[in-house]
Amino acid sequence: MAGRLGREASGGNGLGRPKRKGPGPAPVHRGQPAARSATGLKGSDLRVMLPAMSATDAHQHTCACCAEPHDGPPLSYGSPAPVSWKSRYRLRRDSELTSDQCMIKGKHFYVHGLVEIPVRDSDETFSWGVWVSLSEDNFGRMHDLWEDPAREQEPPYFGWLSTELPVYPESTLLLKTHVRTREVGRRPLIELEPTEHPLAVEQREGITMDRVREFAGLLLRG
Repeated sequence: MAGRLGREASGGNGLGRPKRKGPGPAPVHRGQPAARSATGLKGSDLRVMLPAMSATDAHQHTCACCAEPHDGPPLSYGSPAPVSWKSRYRLRRDSELTSDQCMIKGKHFYVHGLVEIPVRDSDETFSWGVWVSLSEDNFGRMHDLWEDPAREQEPPYFGWLSTELPVYPESTLLLKTHVRTREVGRRPLIELEPTEHPLAVEQREGITMDRVREFAGLLLRG
């Protein structure tokens, strides 16, 4: 997959109201993840996780919001599409991908949100831009309220994480999540269920700037 994410904290809406067909979506099972290299990354992972700001190394980045250079590593990375999306789906009338929502074959539905992680030794928040699969009904509800200020009052929607984050030793696919709708213009907040998966632990307990630099070293090399 190619292309860079824009500002991860924002979110427009270009997806038309889907024509619903068939049963609600089931999580997409991909089997056991491919073996990881000594660095913990598969070769294809480096093409999937992209910084949400211009960066050439772990020591400086250019903010996508203000276009100004800042010291330090990027604080957000993301994937432009769910793991199940294939470029050929663009030719299908029952499939569509925008920067915020995705529909595959008229029966699998996804929303783009943020897994936010506090950085304990700074005032910053680190975020992963991820895709989560929703039930047909919840996707339709979220879509209908996308520009409605009252959407903040919605209860969280259950979803399956549909992005592989290659910096973790265990696959992040199909982790259970809750999708919290925020004010218009902000991406949904993705909260993982409290398991012992390293991603869930980091969201609960936070990380350090050294860990943020470790992400940059893994994702920006090569």
